[in-house]
Amino acid sequence: TARTVNYGIGFVTVEATPVAGTTQLVEVRTADRAAKRRLQALDLDLTEAATATSMEAVLHGDADVRKLRAAGFTYTVKIPDLRKRVAANRAADAAYAAKRAGGSTLPSGRTSYRRLADYQYEMKELAREHHWLARPITLPEKSVDGRTIDGLEITANSANLNDGKPVFLMMGVHHAREWPSGEHAIEWAYDLLKNYKKSKRTSRLVNGTRTIVVPIVNPDGFTVSREARPLGDFSKFDYEMKRKNCQTLDAPPADRIGVCLANPAGRTRGVDPNRNYGGFWGGPGASTDPTALDYRGPGPFSEPE
Repeated sequence: TARTVNYGIGFVTVEATPVAGTTQLVEVRTADRAAKRRLQALDLDLTEAATATSMEAVLHGDADVRKLRAAGFTYTVKIPDLRKRVAANRAADAAYAAKRAGGSTLPSGRTSYRRLADYQYEMKELAREHHWLARPITLPEKSVDGRTIDGLEITANSANLNDGKPVFLMMGVHHAREWPSGEHAIEWAYDLLKNYKKSKRTSRLVNGTRTIVVPIVNPDGFTVSREARPLGDFSKFDYEMKRKNCQTLDAPPADRIGVCLANPAGRTRGVDPNRNYGGFWGGPGASTDPTALDYRGPGPFSEPE
């Protein structure tokens, strides 16, 4: 099939080849480190879940199944149809939010996933309400698309930067589609600030440690994922499933046109921020292919995020 997309520079026809077979989550048997490295070299969509003898992967149709089997791997299917699971999860989320109209048991009382503007507003409000314990911070580099990367610094007398306290850094959403990681980070900030002087343990943490919370490391990719129209088909143009940032410089020339939310490469364009750190850069699980979901980038720390 094909569809026509307006990129703001005219209309472009994009080939959208349907993926044969269902999208599954599988647990691949990897007996040792060598097996894990072989699996990582296949450029499959690996999750961050692994054990000493297994690694999880998302298989996007029959081609991925054949690739895995041809490499000699065996696996157990954990979720046979991710599209159905996503739909069920979405319905469960809506039911929970309706049931808990008065708020959830989370420190913030939130019942739904935040958007980027929610994170930015709430961190500013936390800093305003707890000005002695928290101060807003903005990282020195902006994202590829020019967004700020914001955070919150939490400790007693937070303005005193020379107090010598140990620093705990908590980050979320390196991968755009992993929304819960940002929620974990900001709820931790709520927990520390709301329970200060209510809990001895929390008070000790806040008094003795400088906690830095950056809920959204990848604001461009997260915005694309969070604001996308849900398709649930895990195709190249299912932007809700975007994983990387919005870098265009390393994309094939034909894929550089269009904005991050509508371009010929779909959600595959960009660099994986979690594979771009200097430590272990280029190691197992970091692809050299700019179209791969775990593309490491042209060099360590190449990405502004």
